[in-house]
Amino acid sequence: RYMFVLDAFFNESSDSALRLFRNFLLSVEFPRQTVKFRPDGSGGFENLKRVIKELNPRYSTPGGFFMEPNFARPGKATDKPHLESSHRALHNFEARVLERYKDRIVEYVPGFSFKNGKKEAVTVARVDIGLEQLRSDGFFDVYRTERNRCAHHFSEEGHTVSWVPEKKLRDFLENADTFLFDPKTVGGLEKYGYKKVDATVSKNRTIVFGKREYYVASGAENFGGVKGVPVSIS
Repeated sequence: RYMFVLDAFFNESSDSALRLFRNFLLSVEFPRQTVKFRPDGSGGFENLKRVIKELNPRYSTPGGFFMEPNFARPGKATDKPHLESSHRALHNFEARVLERYKDRIVEYVPGFSFKNGKKEAVTVARVDIGLEQLRSDGFFDVYRTERNRCAHHFSEEGHTVSWVPEKKLRDFLENADTFLFDPKTVGGLEKYGYKKVDATVSKNRTIVFGKREYYVASGAENFGGVKGVPVSIS
């Protein structure tokens, strides 16, 4: 139930998913034990499989840390009820965002949303503010802190229980053998945020993409011959 990071993007992509995951890796100490988690199974999060595949050989140890993902099935909300619950609470936060920046609302336009699989008409407020300014304003951190310091109530094995996420996490980490991810290693993971595109290296060791011709500068000796070689570029 602890919210490690909170951010906003214009669309869901490998780049935005990776940015969130990198921030998550640097946000807290990790215990030297198996860490199980359930990433979203939508397309933007697919590249996290490659990220985890690179991290485990670097940081895992026998009987120690190991990252074990169990991706939710696309379109299956029942695979991630805690995440869906967080989404509903976050919609209430949107009203606070609009109230905070009401002097920067430039217009209201008709739009739509989906509720229980049905399309519903809504009114969309357009606010004159950039994402970087929204992040630097610190309002996201206000919401995240409030959420982590409030008691959460839920059912566990048929009994209603409650605990404060921040305290629960702190108590656990205080009694665990922990480590921190190296920021340089995490920074190097940005390559997995790039979109992979199918292309062909010609027999002349060039790639034509977006109506432009590129020369293979590194590893050119691996190409050539009588025909092109299919590759993936990003």
